[in-house]
Amino acid sequence: QIMCHIVLSNFGLNNLSSVDFTFWRYTLLFLNVLWFLSLLLITITMSPSHLTSLITLETNRTSIQVSFLTSKTLASKTHIFTSNPQLWTEIRPKVKEWMSRDYSLLEKSGPPFWDHELIKHIPEDMVPERKEGEEVISRW
Repeated sequence: QIMCHIVLSNFGLNNLSSVDFTFWRYTLLFLNVLWFLSLLLITITMSPSHLTSLITLETNRTSIQVSFLTSKTLASKTHIFTSNPQLWTEIRPKVKEWMSRDYSLLEKSGPPFWDHELIKHIPEDMVPERKEGEEVISRW
């Protein structure tokens, strides 16, 4: 009842008659139950492999780093550049090493995911130095 008063007073409904208060209290209770049942239904019908994305003790930082370190494809590895660089500071040397090894391959093959939107997120120090006479592809 106290929580209901707090919620209703936030909407300027603190001077209600007992009939109005009862209506709003049951309305809030109904909406809470509906929310809980919706979440329960989603959880029950969700594929077990996707359930860990809803309920996990793994932090975003750990998830991003593990995703990069275990990725087998270039496309999945490049997703690290779309995340906050603060979240992968621990593996930055490994990302830099990978970029120095595979940057020219990505540039020459030009896969669909390798577009200007992704390239502009790559830190400048991760782009390897070009040798003299090597074709320069604009980052912008």
